[in-house]
Amino acid sequence: MNILFLDDNGTRQKWFKSELPSAICVWNSGEAIVELGNLNIEWDYVFLDHDLGDEVYVDSTRKDTGAEVARYIAAQQPKIGLVVIHSFNHDGAKEMLHTLRTAKYYTSRAMFGSELFKDIIKNIQTKN
Repeated sequence: MNILFLDDNGTRQKWFKSELPSAICVWNSGEAIVELGNLNIEWDYVFLDHDLGDEVYVDSTRKDTGAEVARYIAAQQPKIGLVVIHSFNHDGAKEMLHTLRTAKYYTSRAMFGSELFKDIIKNIQTKN
């Protein structure tokens, strides 16, 4: 199973990796785009945070956000089963969802640590 997790928080990365050891965890939008750039990979799940670099509530037009990754996905159309937006930034998450849904991607909004987020992780674990 191919899983990509974008988040700049070390505690979240450590928790995610402990739950899904085979996941590829990246820290910034550039790393995420590099991973998604291998169009030979079919991603089962891609988890995206919006605010990166220890900043909060940043403008979605910036290239150092999860929104830039969403724009890349929409433009390049890598194969992805589900994109989960786990950001606490409501406006940024809304923008990402709009971009991805317009590009016909199956998406979910599940803030990191929420019950829905945990349910998604449990569902993935049962498939592995």
